[in-house]
Amino acid sequence: MGHGSRLRRRMLLATLGLMVGWTALLWGSLYWETRLLTEQVVSLARFHAAGAFERDLVYRAWNARMGGVYAPVTHVAPNPYLKVESRDIDSDIGPLTLVNPSYMTRIVHGIAEERTGILSRITSLDPVRPANAPQPWERRALERFEAGAQDHTEQAVTGEGVPILRYMRPLTVDESCLTCHDTQGYALGDVRGGISVTIPMTPVQAIQAPTRAFSVTWHLAVWAVGLAGIAMGGRIMTRQVGQLEDARSEALADRRRAEESDQAKSRFLATMSHELRTPLNAILGFSQMMEQKVLGPLGTPTYEEYARDIRTSGEHLLALVNDVLDLSKIESGRMVLTEGPVDLGAEVVRTTGLMMGQANARGVRLDVDVQPALPLIRGDGRVIRQMLMNIVANALRFTPEGGRVLVTANMDPEDCARVMVSDTGQGIPDADLQIVLEPFQQGSNVSGLSGARGGLSDRPAFTTGTGLGLALVKGFIELHAGSLILASEPGHGTTVTLRFPAWRVLAGEASPPPQPA
Repeated sequence: MGHGSRLRRRMLLATLGLMVGWTALLWGSLYWETRLLTEQVVSLARFHAAGAFERDLVYRAWNARMGGVYAPVTHVAPNPYLKVESRDIDSDIGPLTLVNPSYMTRIVHGIAEERTGILSRITSLDPVRPANAPQPWERRALERFEAGAQDHTEQAVTGEGVPILRYMRPLTVDESCLTCHDTQGYALGDVRGGISVTIPMTPVQAIQAPTRAFSVTWHLAVWAVGLAGIAMGGRIMTRQVGQLEDARSEALADRRRAEESDQAKSRFLATMSHELRTPLNAILGFSQMMEQKVLGPLGTPTYEEYARDIRTSGEHLLALVNDVLDLSKIESGRMVLTEGPVDLGAEVVRTTGLMMGQANARGVRLDVDVQPALPLIRGDGRVIRQMLMNIVANALRFTPEGGRVLVTANMDPEDCARVMVSDTGQGIPDADLQIVLEPFQQGSNVSGLSGARGGLSDRPAFTTGTGLGLALVKGFIELHAGSLILASEPGHGTTVTLRFPAWRVLAGEASPPPQPA
């Protein structure tokens, strides 16, 4: 399985995982909200049950305060369980019977059940009336009341499958109760029994049915929209992953092609180094022999000039080959510095001494200014000499006759070692300052350390260049973690600065005073 296929598989699994997580989140939310709605239904039913209980207490309290009430026996049958002397009396309107609080409560309960479906009962663990004996759930509640509980609530389902709420609270003995129950041994404050209320849940549930339906619909809609969004996002991400994988594959192919090209270039340069240097060395050797007339006179001065031109061109071509090889090593990262202590001041003096003959031949004044006791630096001496030779040679090449080149070596205010080469050429336009630092690029105007892109035939031969000098110097100084700073003012000249970082300066190791070459 390829890398791209694995990524797409991971994206698919991630998308499915998000879908499962989203589904779990929404269904969890729906479950929680449904549970809250159910609890609200129970609370509402319990509130109604408590209201029914309180209403019964009010009826009982009024009846007890009145000492009971009399009702015609034509409407209310005498209570056989009420053992009082004045239970039944005769009146002008006919015989009457006493209705005490308990009897009145039973009558009201019957009316309420017919009108509302709410079933209420008076019950006790020691009932006077056998029909008031507790049901199993009422017995459990009464036992809890005797243990100190204040109320009891539970949910159940009838035999017909109707959900109901059972609610019960205790009845305690007060003064009015002793009239009928003094023979049972109760004391004031005792739990004499309780009133249970059974409420059908269906009407209460119907009140919240629209809210429950809306909640389900809302959750389903959000769930569906979320799933669609996740699916669309997963599809987009999968497409982007595919595009990234295609780009990655293309980049890898480009990298392989670049590596192959670099290897081909390295092989070419190695071949060029061998195949070109060998005949060039022969050309240079024979041209020098011709110039020195080792085998005798050449015959005419023209041949001597030709021999000199052959040597000069061969040296130029050999230098170009060496520069190309060095630049290739820098670009490929194969250039390795051989570091050690370097006397920068001595190298500057040595370089200017070697270039003095060239400066005199071109009518250019070459001066050197080295700071006394200039510290040694850590670097590659061969590379540093090559940098100095390149920038001084460039300065001489592009400085007109009668001009001046100044080479300065000192420490800057930040304790960095630096070499500055200034000339009095025509300067470099601002637009060309970056161009002249690129390989095989030259400035649009002949000036100081820059060259020109074209028009070489209309200026002296010594002003032509390969466009590699400053690019090489820039690569070499960056290998030393330093920098090349190019400053120029058109019409006044150019200054190139090689700046070595402070950590390359060897503290306490000063170079001896420079001796003129």
